[in-house]
Amino acid sequence: MSLSKQHVCAGVLCSILFSVSCCSVVDAQSTPPPLQMSDSAWRDMTTWLPRSANAVLAIDAEAMFQSEIAVQNDWRELHAENFDRNPTMLPPPTERFVLSTELDTEHFEPTRELAVISTSTPVDFIEIQKQVQGEVDTIAGMQSIHTVRDSYVVPINQHLVALIRQGSRQWAAQQLKDGRDRTEPQLSQILADAVEQVASGVSQIVVAVDLADAIPRSAMTVAIGRSGVLSNTALHSNSLVDEMTTLQGFVFSIDLAEKMNGKLEMVFAAEPTQLATVTKPIMLELLASAGAILPEFKQWRAVSRPRRMALQGELSVASLRRVLSLLVVESTGFEPETSTVETAATSRTGFSPEQIEKRATTNYVKRVMRLAESVVASGNANSLREQVLWTDRSAKAISRMSTRNVAYDVAKLGRRIAYEMLRIVSVYQEADQNARSRIASENPPPVQWHTEMTPYRTFVTPQGRFYRYRPFSYAQVFAEENAIHSRQIISEELAKANEKAKEISARIESGVLQLNRTQ
Repeated sequence: MSLSKQHVCAGVLCSILFSVSCCSVVDAQSTPPPLQMSDSAWRDMTTWLPRSANAVLAIDAEAMFQSEIAVQNDWRELHAENFDRNPTMLPPPTERFVLSTELDTEHFEPTRELAVISTSTPVDFIEIQKQVQGEVDTIAGMQSIHTVRDSYVVPINQHLVALIRQGSRQWAAQQLKDGRDRTEPQLSQILADAVEQVASGVSQIVVAVDLADAIPRSAMTVAIGRSGVLSNTALHSNSLVDEMTTLQGFVFSIDLAEKMNGKLEMVFAAEPTQLATVTKPIMLELLASAGAILPEFKQWRAVSRPRRMALQGELSVASLRRVLSLLVVESTGFEPETSTVETAATSRTGFSPEQIEKRATTNYVKRVMRLAESVVASGNANSLREQVLWTDRSAKAISRMSTRNVAYDVAKLGRRIAYEMLRIVSVYQEADQNARSRIASENPPPVQWHTEMTPYRTFVTPQGRFYRYRPFSYAQVFAEENAIHSRQIISEELAKANEKAKEISARIESGVLQLNRTQ
């Protein structure tokens, strides 16, 4: 039995030897109408997820490995030996994976999560406890393992495992009680439909975010007024606001065949008649404003379905990693906390402590280098938010990597690279704040009112001509000029930030070269 490594991608997971892996957490509230799923295994897993979740990630690992692109690239074989080389980084025993999270939709940061994994081999509680080095506990009448980082691994049955993190023991118990008492999934409709896409075999990977009632009408009105796409069309603004307020969320689905094809959908409660006429430009603008745009999106084509606007096209493995990283979850809390010397016991598998350290160090270096190189390659992006989002994700991914059995100097170098990445994030965040301040101070109000006294009646008398005056007010609109000036300010601040980021990127490249020499 080989030790599963760690890491997570996209809200996914952890590392647990030979039988488990996962991510975390939850909260349940009101009971919606029962949601039906075509596959009983997926229904059983989804029943444990909380109603309060506003995002899900579902992966059918078995179907993914059977796809043509996976077979051609030997994903299953690579996965069994080194699962971090697979795009999803799911541990080898995984057949199905579903993660629910309460997502901070402004920063794409998970706050509470619960994941359930279906494994191909029976869950061995004693073996997991040995590997995790956690304390055996009983929560809500269920046997569990409390890790040193205050997380809970809870076998549900022989082939299902839940992992709970970011909550008190009492809170964790409540989630387990709620999950055990449910008989049907309690997710919102858009999230349940997303899981059903995977359960029914339509897609192998789906990420969905529920935005119903998340954005007030006033914010929608302001956003539409500032939109470069919508403000330059003949579309009626009130109708646009009406349509946008019916937005239910986003669904990103991936179909693996000969190639990897993706589809990004905006889901509405009513038909977006006017918005549908500008599907591609408005979706690209929304993604760019959030910093979540990918290179392929500009080549994707717009498609329409009832109450949905969508873009679809081919997707690269690198972009898949980025998409999944939006639901990233720490996994290192479920790694064994043993030292290199202590792992000498694993010599029974045929590896010496030196071999174990070399292998762990090599894998760590590969993961850090891949993330660092992607940050350097994305330098000089034309969006402040894009740089912040992806660089921050890469830095956090490195920080969360397990350094168990990794050579001390290499782990220290990896942490330094992560620190430099976070400095880049700070540079772009500062540039964003500077741009906002300059726009507020340099741009005049979008509308300025002026009042002048104008004559409206003339009197002619022997003494001369006299006039009667009254005030006349008019508005001077600077919307277009302000928009042009704002873009200029953002461009200037972005250029300054890119110059600073180049200096930091040079240090990252130096660190990557040092890492490369350690292999």
